[in-house]
Amino acid sequence: KKNKETAAYYFKIAADLNDPDAQNDLGHCYYHGHGVKKDLKMAAKYYRMADKQGQGIMGNSWIWKSKYD
Repeated sequence: KKNKETAAYYFKIAADLNDPDAQNDLGHCYYHGHGVKKDLKMAAKYYRMADKQGQGIMGNSWIWKSKYD
C-alpha cells in the first residue's frame, strides 16, 4: 500500500508538470484506487490531460461524458 501511495505522489508531481505518461498513470491510480481514494472524476481529469497531448488510451471514451466534468 505504501509503495502505491508513493507512486501516486510522484505521478502527481510529474503530471502537474505536464508529463503525459504520468497523467495516464495518475488517471489509472484514481480509476482503480491505487495509492489514492478511487475518484472517477479525477481519473477523467488526468486521462483527458494526457489525451490532449496525444497520449490517449483506447477504450477511454467514457472520460468525455459530462458527468465526469
